[in-house]
Amino acid sequence: MAKNILQDIVPPEKRSIRNIPLPNRSTKREPVIEKTAQKPISSPTPINPVLSETPHPKVYSYEENKFPTSFSTKSKKGVWVAVIGAVLIVAFAVASLFTSAIITITPITQAASVSNDAVFVAKRSAAAEELSFEVITITKSAGKEVPASGEEKVERKASGNIIVYNNIDTLPQRLIKNTRFETPAGLVYRINESVVVPGKKSENGQSVPGSVEVVVYADEVGEKYNIGKTDFTVPGFKNDQVRFKGIYARSKTEMTGGFVGTIKKVSEADQKNAIQALQTELSDDLKAEALTQVPEGFLLFDGAETIQYSSLPQSNDAGSSVTINEQGIFRGFLFSQKNFSQYIASKLAPELVKNNVLISNPKLFVFTLKDSESLNGEMPDSISFNLSGSLSFISQFDETVIKSDLAGKPEKSLSSVMANYSGVKSATSVNRPFWKGSFPEDTKNISIKVETK
Repeated sequence: MAKNILQDIVPPEKRSIRNIPLPNRSTKREPVIEKTAQKPISSPTPINPVLSETPHPKVYSYEENKFPTSFSTKSKKGVWVAVIGAVLIVAFAVASLFTSAIITITPITQAASVSNDAVFVAKRSAAAEELSFEVITITKSAGKEVPASGEEKVERKASGNIIVYNNIDTLPQRLIKNTRFETPAGLVYRINESVVVPGKKSENGQSVPGSVEVVVYADEVGEKYNIGKTDFTVPGFKNDQVRFKGIYARSKTEMTGGFVGTIKKVSEADQKNAIQALQTELSDDLKAEALTQVPEGFLLFDGAETIQYSSLPQSNDAGSSVTINEQGIFRGFLFSQKNFSQYIASKLAPELVKNNVLISNPKLFVFTLKDSESLNGEMPDSISFNLSGSLSFISQFDETVIKSDLAGKPEKSLSSVMANYSGVKSATSVNRPFWKGSFPEDTKNISIKVETK
């Protein structure tokens, strides 16, 4: 058998893990946990470890908390306090970025009343202290079918609507009854009533000719005068080139109705009833449409208008009935709400004029136009009217200026700033966030609420 070489090499001292010398330790004895032999599980006596005489802190198993319960609770409370404090700081910082203010203003108001005996005057070209008005013109036509009662021979003139312009200067021009208007082809038409054409005016920095809509009738009967839209000159001004070039007209509608021949006719009673019904219908339609065309900031009172009616040639007379046609030209007199309020205040409550007042309930007035029948077909330079009813004046102020005056100022300065506005009775404010103590720097973050009492 071969010799085991490894067995021949014997170390000077045979060592194993059991006899490795331990380093010197202090004489202080470390606590040692000794365990007694466990009794059978069935034994009622609880198993307790036998500790050495030296006290030793509790040893926690892997599954238990590594720190005492009291230390853990205090730590958690501290963490929560820190988190809540950080959240509050962030909340305050964010709130400070989103500042706003609501200013509630109560303006000075005053009630007044006016009787129907009071007469007021408005002018187209009014001075600063006078009441001015503008005119809105609308034309409509309507027809009503009625039974025919026979035939008749007729000779009719064509008619239509034209717009007459005044491009001379700012002064109005009056055209007398039967003034002629001539087409480039030499056809002549006339107006049946005198008319005033307003002078030039400025709109958006540009000069705009004054204008008025009128009805013209052919100089002769017959279908020759039934033409389409065209331009017109006033032949009576040929010897005055300034007015000949400055006063002119253009068609608004075609010229129709010229006829010579036999047509169906209707009884006088049927015709009268049809015309009355058509005029009522036209009145309602014209007023309704006029209200939709009133510019913002303007007033159109019920009664502040004239309607000129004219009969158009009948149509649809081939069968046993004919259509009676009627036309209405509506002229409404518009007032600037601001100008109207200031003017009425100057008559009824002069002490409020400095406050730049508005009438809060102008539609409650009863407006009566004087001499309305004489205004038909006219574009007057002035009108007279009566008012009756109760009203309330409300002082006005510039919200933009107030916001600018308050921006960035301390909240306590509200009273001193509002004292500069004579139309303000009282004012309060609500600022957000409440701790800031001043109004926002940006006027966009300031809003104004008006409350009347």
